Amino acid sequence: MSDDKTTETISSGNPVLHNTFRTPPTWDGAGRHPGLPHIQVGSRPSLHLGEHLIVELWGANSSLLSTVDEVKPRIQGACKAGKFTVLGEQFHGFSPHGVTGVVLLAESHLSIHTWPEHGYAALDVFTCGIGEDTTTDTWMAAAYLKDAFAAKTFEVRRIERGMIKVESPEFARLQ
Repeated sequence: MSDDKTTETISSGNPVLHNTFRTPPTWDGAGRHPGLPHIQVGSRPSLHLGEHLIVELWGANSSLLSTVDEVKPRIQGACKAGKFTVLGEQFHGFSPHGVTGVVLLAESHLSIHTWPEHGYAALDVFTCGIGEDTTTDTWMAAAYLKDAFAAKTFEVRRIERGMIKVESPEFARLQ
């Protein structure tokens, strides 16, 4: 059983995977962010096509979560930190405060929804293209967001997207 998932068996006898919260290790500022089990550039990819981080920021600075003018540049900074290719973006501010926003990436998307009154932000950082030519870093973007919003708690669920089936031609190509 890996550190990232827990399993249980349902009545059909098939295992069910459940993602669990993990707190990523701190980053020393050199190279790629260590994340949880991370695909390093040039390493053989695991049998999935994308990495989806569900990020929970608690204890964040409420004023930084309140308006589009505060949130948008921090999200743009995360895209730059993760070396993402931005195709478009849309942000909306709520009254009296709070923001929802999404950045469309060539690699997938980064989204945020804030609750300043709780010092909380919910984020998705999803990128595809895991493998030898990967230049993006989802964990670097997530770590940037923790610092940019001055969050006290940073919890992440990592989901491997596009799990390749063992009997597929794609699997045979990876062998």
